[in-house]
Amino acid sequence: MKIILSTRNHKRSTAYTLLEIMMSTGVMSIALMAFLFSASQGGKVAELVGGKLSYTLDSQFFLSKIVPNIREAKNVEVGLWSAGTFTPITDNSYRLAHAIRVFTTTNQANYTIYYLDPADETLRRHNSGDLSSTRLIGTVTNTTPFSKEDFVGNLLTNDPSVYVLGIHLEMKDVVFGELMGDGTSQFDNFRLSTKVTRRMAE
Repeated sequence: MKIILSTRNHKRSTAYTLLEIMMSTGVMSIALMAFLFSASQGGKVAELVGGKLSYTLDSQFFLSKIVPNIREAKNVEVGLWSAGTFTPITDNSYRLAHAIRVFTTTNQANYTIYYLDPADETLRRHNSGDLSSTRLIGTVTNTTPFSKEDFVGNLLTNDPSVYVLGIHLEMKDVVFGELMGDGTSQFDNFRLSTKVTRRMAE
């Protein structure tokens, strides 16, 4: 008589208890919340740093245009720009205003005007003969960015042949682009300050 024995592999079933499932779910939830919080904060930091980089690039672009122009100038006048007309300060008032006119040659018809447009708080450049101006840098909050000074930094009330041109810009940028609880915005402030002289006094 033949006896056939069947051999079956009985695998042990792996089951999780309710406590193990709850602990795993809790750990995964904590990890997910930490990831979402990090991503949210990382986005805010990236937005903040992006604003700083943007203003740094704008400042470099602005200086790359105005500094060489002033160094090679025959003369620089400080004054007011309104409705397409530049009016230099010629009396005994301080040479402190929102616009300058840079004469690049001895021909008085060739000039470049740098001025602050209060309508959109941008500092712009206008070349003689052009119909429009070029934006150089934005959100400038101070109203008198240009000044004529002596060698120790005192404001001038006349126009000597040797002088220092001061450029001082105060700028702001909305932080994170969201309003605070009282409805106002948070601002990050930037400052650009430099002094330039002509290479040769006439």
